[in-house]
Amino acid sequence: MNRTVLLATLLVITSASAALAQAAAPGGAPALPPRPSESALGAHDLEWIRSANDFDQSCLGAAAIDAEIAARVRAYDRETPIVTFEVPINSEGLRGPERATYVAHNAALGGLDISAPGGPLARDAYFWRYGNFHIAVSGDGYHDQLNVHAVARALEILRYRYPLAYERLLEQPRRFSPDPLRPGTPYRNRNAEVLFSFDESPDAIASSVVAIGPGAQRGGDTEYGNVALISIDPGTIQGSSADVGSGALYGRGAAESYARYLREGLVETLVHEMLHTYIDYRYAHDAVYAELYRYRYDLAVPDTTRTAMEEAIVASTSLHYFLREGGLQADVPFFYRGILEGNILEVDIHTRNQFAQLIRPNVITAWYKDRFRLPVLD
Repeated sequence: MNRTVLLATLLVITSASAALAQAAAPGGAPALPPRPSESALGAHDLEWIRSANDFDQSCLGAAAIDAEIAARVRAYDRETPIVTFEVPINSEGLRGPERATYVAHNAALGGLDISAPGGPLARDAYFWRYGNFHIAVSGDGYHDQLNVHAVARALEILRYRYPLAYERLLEQPRRFSPDPLRPGTPYRNRNAEVLFSFDESPDAIASSVVAIGPGAQRGGDTEYGNVALISIDPGTIQGSSADVGSGALYGRGAAESYARYLREGLVETLVHEMLHTYIDYRYAHDAVYAELYRYRYDLAVPDTTRTAMEEAIVASTSLHYFLREGGLQADVPFFYRGILEGNILEVDIHTRNQFAQLIRPNVITAWYKDRFRLPVLD
């Protein structure tokens, strides 16, 4: 019995629904779905974006739909590129959109520089919700709804294909850590909200920031429920430039680069950016993250150097995880490894060695990938 037949047989034995899970990936290059009618856009159910693994959800509750999605995603083996995954989203978990300003959506965002008058977060946006996550887009058209769907799809892939990253970066930081606080740090942080926003604040593809929410006293400590804001530039991901965004990442035509980013690159982006926010979550408890947090805001160090150091550490952690777990085609690790090595050269050797020794004591390798790798995804 060949491997394909054996896999199909096992799926039939274990679960009738799972037997249908691994739908054939579309042939050729990934393509964007056709532009729908205005009435389809106006329905706000995203059903105009179809996958080969879609199923009738009308008689199922949210938990049963989750189980069906899990079966379909988990049926793909480690060698199957996630760009080919056919992933339905949970219609019961989708809500929106509601039009509001960012500050009206969540007052904590008013403390950010990028929400100042004239900034990208000063304008109205359309706020969707998918499960426990919020998604903001600037409009309500074809590309906006594509981007919302892509985030929902990426979250399902992370949840069932990369469960360690999903739990450590997206779920764990929603809870206050039970770990003891570091001396002199009388407050705990958690992500009361995670907001994926398509706006123009990033310099390249994406950026992240944590907006400090209201604090509450508990047992002598102050607990802050914050907003982790992940911003993705909706223009640069559409592939029209060969110098930045998905065009630089994939080097295909605009439509194919955009499609590939929505189906693959976005998954890595969410992990990468949530690693930045994980530093904000853990620094009150862990010396490694405390030093990263301190260095991030050390005005005695040039801004470009501080950014380069953190970017190198985060990229090293993300790349190692995806190379270990599989699923990315060569474009993504190749592109980000080049950026990682460029960032390393921005930092003096003394600082590099200090961070390498702090993160991975007594580890010596020819390249900084293993020495800079944070333990969160081990």
